[in-house]
Amino acid sequence: MTQAGVDPADVEKLKGEVEAFCTLIEHLPERALREQAWGPREVLAHLVYWHEQYAAQLQARLAGRPYPLPHGRFRELNDYAVEDARRQSIAAQLARFRAANRRWSSLIADPRAQGASIQIKQDSKIWPAGELLPRVAAHIRKHRLELTKSLRA
Repeated sequence: MTQAGVDPADVEKLKGEVEAFCTLIEHLPERALREQAWGPREVLAHLVYWHEQYAAQLQARLAGRPYPLPHGRFRELNDYAVEDARRQSIAAQLARFRAANRRWSSLIADPRAQGASIQIKQDSKIWPAGELLPRVAAHIRKHRLELTKSLRA
């Protein structure tokens, strides 16, 4: 563990999962990226939204500023993320995902992040930032494997 209570291996694992997911999306045929109920485009929008939330919240905490937590049901927040992403290209979404991951990875390694926490949304569990990191990596991996399986079918 580093001074910030974050295992550097967890940061690297997250980076690897984000990159593996982005690579999967980049190599999909155009027809796979058409709007669907919950296809690759929608899953990407969901992951981008939450990754940006985690980075923004941690940045605010480290700066000593309050952060307005998302509120509503997860389904509503994910629907918002998908709707918001419809105006952007896949390339723009991938760039946002990678940028949010670089920002979060950098912030969480900051010694001031010692004891920092992230609350995913209002009325949800408060996670120590270092504990949330491997869970997010596993979440991204789960989505990647599910998409890979569904695209083969």
